[in-house]
Amino acid sequence: MVKNILLASILAFVSFNLHSQDLTLTSGVVNNTSVGLLEQINLKIKVKNIGTLSASKSHTSIYISNTTIFVNAILLSTISCEALAPNQESLDIDFVFPIPANCKLGANYILVKVDSKNEVGSCFWRTT
Repeated sequence: MVKNILLASILAFVSFNLHSQDLTLTSGVVNNTSVGLLEQINLKIKVKNIGTLSASKSHTSIYISNTTIFVNAILLSTISCEALAPNQESLDIDFVFPIPANCKLGANYILVKVDSKNEVGSCFWRTT
């Protein structure tokens, strides 16, 4: 049976200071939107520091879920992101990972959590 992979469009704000390192996902593209179990999914993302201070190196986590929330989402991988100056955007981050066997059949969402290890001060993150 085929799975449909969708890009979620939920916003979650965790920002408390306008003069901080604020990371956001600026683009996310799923290259293959219909895959089966154990087939590979291809994702390309970019992260940007929209804050006024430099952001240190951080991590971004990629999940798959049959809902648009992180509860019960399956972690696919956590990837490193380079340090970013204010208003700087990362290079393209290419992600290839097989759909896990425990993924539910039907429509699923790719969720991206920027600064997933809370390494950067106050941050803004967007799931996509």
